Amino acid sequence: MRAKEEEEEEEEEEEEEEEEEEEEEEEEEEEEEEEEEEEEEEEEEEEERGGGGGGGGGGGGGGGGGGGGGGDEEEEEEEEEEEEEEEEEEEEEEEEEEEEEEEEKKKKKKKKKKKKKEAEQ
Repeated sequence: MRAKEEEEEEEEEEEEEEEEEEEEEEEEEEEEEEEEEEEEEEEEEEEERGGGGGGGGGGGGGGGGGGGGGGDEEEEEEEEEEEEEEEEEEEEEEEEEEEEEEEEKKKKKKKKKKKKKEAEQ
């Protein structure tokens, strides 16, 4: 009887730990999404500011100056896009690693449960 009670307690603890881990992961994902949204908003604001500044510079410097500013904006946009893509790739890799770790944890827990059941029998 005691062995069964201990096993049940251990299983309950493991389930609670799993739930806590899942909640933590969900919170982390939400935080990452919020950070991404904030970054996107900041980038949009920077683009708006950069576009307005370029237009003002073009008016003061003449039409040719405005054209030059446009080229800089394109380069900046390309760089920003490349940075965004790199960040997205890194985030995807991190998510994949986390998923793999979760799967490994689950496999280990299943093995433990099997061993316990075999030991009882």
